[in-house]
Amino acid sequence: MSAPTKKLWHDHFVGWPCFEWTPSGKDGGGKWVRDIRENNWKLNYALKPFAVKSFGEVVIVYYAAEYVYDYGDGTKSGAGIWRKFTHTWMKAGDRWRIIGGMCAAQEPLKTPRA
Repeated sequence: MSAPTKKLWHDHFVGWPCFEWTPSGKDGGGKWVRDIRENNWKLNYALKPFAVKSFGEVVIVYYAAEYVYDYGDGTKSGAGIWRKFTHTWMKAGDRWRIIGGMCAAQEPLKTPRA
């Protein structure tokens, strides 16, 4: 995972990545980012925020995104498959950090409903 991405996550982060069978911590949660970088794939996505709820020093954000992977050899995957995910953010000092998250497939929905 890139350094800027790691800085967004709290050291005690736990989340459930889209393509994993179990939740993981900060290092395990970034596997998909490392796969993209190490294989020189491209990831295109259309991010759609749906809801935000603040509880003072904690904020929960709900998004949907269509992920399309371009593997560089003419093949692509993911078109038309939406992922819905949640990030829980906590203010730590003067910075916001992601402390938790979860991703799930939303198939075969073509466009998320508002």
